[in-house]
Amino acid sequence: MGELLSRDRFSPNYNEVILDGAYWNAMLPNTIEAMIASPDDPRAVEQHAKFLSTYGLTAEQVPLLVYSPRDLEAPFRCEVCGQSTSASSSMAGKNPAGASGDVSSLGYG
Repeated sequence: MGELLSRDRFSPNYNEVILDGAYWNAMLPNTIEAMIASPDDPRAVEQHAKFLSTYGLTAEQVPLLVYSPRDLEAPFRCEVCGQSTSASSSMAGKNPAGASGDVSSLGYG
């Protein structure tokens, strides 16, 4: 595994994020700024809606973005964003009472 990682680390496609899963889940929904989906992902809107419903949030607070890597001028477009996507509103109300960090009901596996 170490050899694979050291070889791929120098690839132009290498991308890695290492997170503390227990901390990440305990801090939900505050660890999520937006959801990003591939174009034509059939489950993205459904999963986004489940997340918003679970935490009592709005699409204005946690937008669903679609990433199109071939669109060099605007690779991200807003699929579900609510009324506004200003930075100041994106953090408003992200810690609703009763949020436990339990993601089991969201169907992520």
